[in-house]
Amino acid sequence: MDTRDAESGDGHKLVGEHPCAPVRIACLHMGGHAWHETRRRLCGGCGGNAWRHVLHARVCGACVKFGHHGVGASGVHRHRRLAAQQTCGLACRRRGGRCPAGLRGTPPICVLHRDHSRPVFFGAPAVSRPAIPAHGPRASRIVSDGRAVVRRATAARVLRPVRDSALHGRVLRIRLDVQPQSREFAHTLRTVVIRGDGQIVYWGRCYLWEMQLFFGICMLALAAHGFAGLSRANRWRTGIVLACVLVLAMGAYMPIYKLLYKYVPFYGAFRGTSKFIYLFGLFMAMLAGNGINRMIVENGRNFRLAVASFAIAGIILGAGLLIKTGALENTWQRTFEALATSKQTYFQASVAFAQIPDFKDTARSLTGNTLIANGVWLLAFGALVLGLRHRRQLVWGVGACAVINLGVFAWKSTSDFEAAKAMLLPPASLAKTNPAEYAQNLPYFAKVIRQNQGDYRTLNFPLSSANMSWRAEGLWGYDPSVLKRYAEYMYFSQGINPDEASQNPPFRQQSPLLNMFRLRYAFMPDGKVVDMGEPLTRFLIVSKYKVLKERDLILSEMTKPGFNPKQEVILESEPNPVPDNENVAYTVRLLGVTSDSWTLEIICDKATLLLMTDAYAKGWKATTQPGSVQTNYDVMPANYAMRAIPLAQGRHVLKLEYKQPGLVTGVKISLATTLLLGIIIGVPAFRRRLDFSVKESIIHANIDDPDIETVKCANCGGDETGLVCKKQVPGGRVYSMVQCKRCGLVYINPRLTQEAILATYRDSAYFQRGEEDVTGYNDYTVDRELHENFFSSQLNSIEKQLPKKGRLLDVGCAFGYLLNEARQRGWQVTGIELSGGAFQYARNELKLLVHDKPLRELTFPPASFEAVVMDDVIEHYGDPAAEIREVARVLTKGGAFMLHTPNYASPWRSLMGEKWVHLKPEEHLYYFSPATLSDMLNKNGFKVVYARARGKATNLAYIIGVARKFLPGFARLLEKTIGRLPMAKWAFSFRGGGMEVLAIKK
Repeated sequence: MDTRDAESGDGHKLVGEHPCAPVRIACLHMGGHAWHETRRRLCGGCGGNAWRHVLHARVCGACVKFGHHGVGASGVHRHRRLAAQQTCGLACRRRGGRCPAGLRGTPPICVLHRDHSRPVFFGAPAVSRPAIPAHGPRASRIVSDGRAVVRRATAARVLRPVRDSALHGRVLRIRLDVQPQSREFAHTLRTVVIRGDGQIVYWGRCYLWEMQLFFGICMLALAAHGFAGLSRANRWRTGIVLACVLVLAMGAYMPIYKLLYKYVPFYGAFRGTSKFIYLFGLFMAMLAGNGINRMIVENGRNFRLAVASFAIAGIILGAGLLIKTGALENTWQRTFEALATSKQTYFQASVAFAQIPDFKDTARSLTGNTLIANGVWLLAFGALVLGLRHRRQLVWGVGACAVINLGVFAWKSTSDFEAAKAMLLPPASLAKTNPAEYAQNLPYFAKVIRQNQGDYRTLNFPLSSANMSWRAEGLWGYDPSVLKRYAEYMYFSQGINPDEASQNPPFRQQSPLLNMFRLRYAFMPDGKVVDMGEPLTRFLIVSKYKVLKERDLILSEMTKPGFNPKQEVILESEPNPVPDNENVAYTVRLLGVTSDSWTLEIICDKATLLLMTDAYAKGWKATTQPGSVQTNYDVMPANYAMRAIPLAQGRHVLKLEYKQPGLVTGVKISLATTLLLGIIIGVPAFRRRLDFSVKESIIHANIDDPDIETVKCANCGGDETGLVCKKQVPGGRVYSMVQCKRCGLVYINPRLTQEAILATYRDSAYFQRGEEDVTGYNDYTVDRELHENFFSSQLNSIEKQLPKKGRLLDVGCAFGYLLNEARQRGWQVTGIELSGGAFQYARNELKLLVHDKPLRELTFPPASFEAVVMDDVIEHYGDPAAEIREVARVLTKGGAFMLHTPNYASPWRSLMGEKWVHLKPEEHLYYFSPATLSDMLNKNGFKVVYARARGKATNLAYIIGVARKFLPGFARLLEKTIGRLPMAKWAFSFRGGGMEVLAIKK
């Protein structure tokens, strides 16, 4: 053991630059862990000590997790790790610090970074690691009790010198049995299911939490299954997304990286991995969800996935066994050397190989274990998928297998801590029960702060974020970002160009500018404490000021010998009210403080300035409180990086609070998004029930009905479909809404024959149905004004595309409102309407030329019209592509074709599901999206001008009327309340699920 000075390290080449407190805490931690493990085995842990054993197992388990990780992702977690370690160590010391093992000999395996203050622990915690899960809910008996006793005895033997060091306050002599890890990365390869020995230094790419997708092999299989089930169009789109993600993933290895970085807005503002992992993770989750959905609706196609899973599992298992047994030694050697020399790993290969001769072998063994474990998972996954052919409910098992695989994978790759113990101080209760022991166990720097009370800052070089746990303010922390003004101020104080400011600490020299930010002590890397001089107070009253607008002028002014920060302040604009520039009698009293606010009472006999020696930011606002003489307070930048508030004469009560407008907006957006997401996810989930039946059973249930037919896709002729949903109508028929896997078109299959549907349309009451009917309209004529407003806007769009007015055909003209409007504008109009009542009204009342036969039966000459309109008609046709071709035949070249139809891509459709108002399977046979309808038009002689969501003119009364068919109780309530108000008749545009397409004949 080394008997050097316990506080300074006394020149030790590795420890001398670091304070001894963390080292002693580490010793206590490992000694406590060995005490617990040995006592549990030798003493049995029975009777009244049972709860104590469980508690220590939980605490020590967390400690070993942190120790095993070594260095965490942020300084915030660093002191929390040491806090858990310290808690365990104190438990050992209160019991005399005796280790019942009584073994000596092997020094502890402990490494400290020369250039960093974080202790990293390896050997002893790793030796006893398999014991930890035996006490928690994740109990695992991987090794026999006899083997476990040997491991714990070895751990105690290793840790005996640790206990001695802790008792005598000495510094460890470092034995470099393990390669020191990176300053920011100490995660071992512990994502395997079958445990390794835990002593492998991570040799992969840097920052596991940024390089690891945490997806799991079973989720990957589900995502592949989901991708295979996409339609051809969606596969093409998915391929584009994957290509974009690949560009993001490759980063600087892609030739377009510099262009993206320089010219794409905000591209350079995000870390490269966040641009890749976040997007890719969401996208793969969607594909995995589609994969599990395929298993529910397409039973017959799951056999391929099972076979593929078994095949890949066999390959992975074989590779794992070959690697683990050393059969591929030459291949492994070449692979490992290639990785080691790639400059992409986070360890120094030459040093690791020199200090750990079997480094490659242990890494090879652990890699083999990882592959074997994943092969076993994939075998289990494939077996469950294969079982779906015999028992459909096993789909839950498939999903559970993927989720558990992902959870185990992520759990073994992360660490946690107990929030209650996240302090680098002894337990607060110890200060009351045993003040002497509390003071004795304070870290050395914390003792300095405790013995010198005051409102000041410290500059902590060895433990930059420990001030938080010491309840003391620091001049610089371990922050991912800092305020620009503050960073520029600090860089200037060190003689560095402020333009070079970053989040890295710049401190290298003493400066009066640091005292202005209340710096009192500097804790140096060699363990010394330097008194930096008298700091300013947090609140000052200053009457003299100077206005300078440029940063460099302000900073230079403060370095002049005559500048007195206690009497003068530099502002960037004139204050209001203007200070009297005289000596002021004043009092400043603190009424309350939180992490984001200060409540102050200031009494001054003259107008003056309140200077606060804390960092300025635009979000700081001062609000008046009752009893204040001033109604408005301005928070101004002072001395470039501080805060100043102009004060009038009298008593002031104000609250200085951080209210960044962007944060408030962000909270509102987050709340609104959360609410919307809850509605989108929750409503369909609440409304739908999981149905394990497949679409084939539905087809066979209806196929014997003479009015039912099965069809292929009208757009591409494909017959491979996926079930979207099912709808049962009055009378007992169940219809399936399916989606073509080739082109994405959605349609009803099986469906009513065209003859059966035409019989429905020819009913004279089609446009004046009762509330109970699921086809037709309640009363089309009641909303004539709304319809006319809508038709007028359509005519405006058509007339913008054509050089002049001519002949217009309205297919499905209903009562002829559009034709009547067009005739008044100068069009020569013709209509088609099959419903007897509407046909008679348009012909007899409006005196319009209207036919009561389908378009293809009328045999108009080619190029008969300059414009054709189909409002809410195309979805009714049994063969919409044929109808579009007929429209192309009767249109002149360059003629306009206007369509309106329900929009399958509407969010209302996604939200309402089978209760979507336009889901009428006995009359709406096809459900287009802008993409699928545009595709059909392009294939049949048209060029699409636009395809967009389009709302119809409506009012609340109309919406209530439609709601009667689907939510009768709620609709009646609305009708008796809102429906009786005058505003129920007010017209407005409502995008309830429709779209409008305008095309020109080629």
